[in-house]
Amino acid sequence: MTSNQPKDTDSNTLEEIIREIFIRLEDLSHLEPKTWMSISEAAIYLSISQSQLRNLINSGRLPSKKLYPEKSRSKILLNKRQLDVSIMLGRNSMRRRPTRAELKSLEGLI
Repeated sequence: MTSNQPKDTDSNTLEEIIREIFIRLEDLSHLEPKTWMSISEAAIYLSISQSQLRNLINSGRLPSKKLYPEKSRSKILLNKRQLDVSIMLGRNSMRRRPTRAELKSLEGLI
């Protein structure tokens, strides 16, 4: 056997690792991706400060929902898909509303 060929023990170990990865992925398959994010989570996700994010929300450039809309102080939630669209439209989308053409080009993605 040459040094370039893998040893049987190496291939067995690799197969065991791959098997373990598939088992763990199957265990996680029942989890749904997180749809809503808090202000702090969304700020980290977008790599901006919480105050910048609040300014975007207050100016209407980024849609959000209140957990309890009837209360004046309620936890604010942001939809991950809408954040993804903002990212896909580029950094300028945080400063302006997307055009109809931009929204139309993303129709199949959201």
